[in-house]
Amino acid sequence: MLSKLAITALVGLLVWLVFFRRPAAKRRGGTKKALPHPLSLARCPGCGVYRLPEAPCDCTRPPKGP
Repeated sequence: MLSKLAITALVGLLVWLVFFRRPAAKRRGGTKKALPHPLSLARCPGCGVYRLPEAPCDCTRPPKGP
């Protein structure tokens, strides 16, 4: 009787894993860097472009927008 319960529990676990597990993450070719979080960016005082805090500001570009 105990073996029947163990086999039933194992089959139930396998069914649960097959139907209710999260799908695996799809891998894409190549290496891509993740974008930084928007709150970690600093605004350039000259042109207003957001950049990484340690990156130099490129104020030679014209500002975007109207």
